[in-house]
Amino acid sequence: MTGDPVLTELREDDANVFWPWHRDHLAWHIRRWSEAWHLGWDEADIAARIRDGRLIEKEWTELLAAADGDDTLVRVLRDGEQPIGAIYAEIRTDPYMGLPLGVLSWLHVDEAARGRRLSEPLVKAALAWWAQRGVPIAQVYVTAGNDAAIKAYAKGGFEIIDHRMLVGIRRR
Repeated sequence: MTGDPVLTELREDDANVFWPWHRDHLAWHIRRWSEAWHLGWDEADIAARIRDGRLIEKEWTELLAAADGDDTLVRVLRDGEQPIGAIYAEIRTDPYMGLPLGVLSWLHVDEAARGRRLSEPLVKAALAWWAQRGVPIAQVYVTAGNDAAIKAYAKGGFEIIDHRMLVGIRRR
């Protein structure tokens, strides 16, 4: 580490770091969903879904567009020039409460940098950004089994109040 990590804006040349992050992020989630739905997908099936669905390209394009949005925040945590973490947050309207809603859409800390509490400045950046815009409530969805994320979000003040449950439906 070259010093204290610094939050910066997303740059197009961050793609070489973000694409592998997106690949790993997508593979982890698709693996978990495949297991929950009893689809029987192996690593080759998961890789094919990511490749054939152009999922990494879609995620990167969405992130680049969000970096320029009024209701979106994308920040990169850097150690020198090297990205070591990132956050993507949004403002929506909660459909039930009718209030502005902060949505933490995506947070990643590079595997080599984990264990250094680097999610804290990322979550704090989103909370401060929402507060500056008068957003009174926020949420994040976390896939079961991602205990590190649950712990990081809890440190930021998030509480578990809902559980998403999945089932694979078999033809009879």
